[in-house]
Amino acid sequence: MTECRITLLHEPTDGEPFLILNKPKGLPSAPLHEGDESAYTQAEMLFPELKGVEGKKPVEHGLIHRIDTETDGLLLIACTQDFYDRMMKVQSSGEFIKTYKAICHADSEPNGEGFPPPPFWGVPKFMPMKISSFFRFYGPKNSMVRPVTDESGRAGKKGSTGTLYVTAIDSVDEKDGFLEVKCSIERGFKHQVRCHLAWCGLSVLGDKKYSCTEDDCELKFSATGLKFPLENGELFEIEL
Repeated sequence: MTECRITLLHEPTDGEPFLILNKPKGLPSAPLHEGDESAYTQAEMLFPELKGVEGKKPVEHGLIHRIDTETDGLLLIACTQDFYDRMMKVQSSGEFIKTYKAICHADSEPNGEGFPPPPFWGVPKFMPMKISSFFRFYGPKNSMVRPVTDESGRAGKKGSTGTLYVTAIDSVDEKDGFLEVKCSIERGFKHQVRCHLAWCGLSVLGDKKYSCTEDDCELKFSATGLKFPLENGELFEIEL
C-alpha cells in the first residue's frame, strides 16, 4: 500500500502564521486521539508549535477546516492562537472561501430517501447557480446528511441545523463523458457539496454515500482552493 503523506504548500512566517498542505486521499484530516495517523499529525511532527493552539477539539488544535478522508486537497492549520481566533471570526463573517472540483454524472438520482424536491435539475442554465438548504444528519450513526427546505415534511425538518448553507456552482464543463463541476462555499457542513450536487442530479463519481450509480473507482472530489483576508487587509489566495 502506498504511504499517504502530506505535501507542504505554505510554511508559516511572522506575517502569515499558518500552514497550508495538500492532503492525499485515504488520509484523515485530523486524529480521533492524540498521535493517530492523520494529516494534522504529520504536520505537527514537522512543526511542534502547532500543539500550542487550542481549537474546537483539543486533539485538532489549530486545524481550521477539515475534508473527508476520501477527499484530497487543501487544509489550513493555524500556527498561533491569534491567527486561529481571527480566522474563526473570518469564517463567521463569510470571508473564508473554499473551492472544490468534482467529476459528476449528469442527471443522476441521489442515493437513498429523505431528499426534498431539488431547486433545479442537472446542468444549470446560468452560473454561478446557488444551491441552498438547511441540513440534518441522516442514516446509521449520522454517517450521512440530507438537505432540509420549506418543502420538507415534518420528519424531514426534525433535527434541522437551523443554519442556511449555500453551495455555489461556478462552472460546469464536459470531460471524458462526465461533467467537471467547480463549486465554492463560505461556510461548510458535513458532506455539504457532495450532498447538494447529488440532490440536483449531479452526483460525484465514486460517491457511495450519495450516488445511486455503482462506480468502481475512488471518489472524484477535491478541495482545490482557499481564499481569506490577512490581518494586514491583503487577500491570501491559493489554488491547485
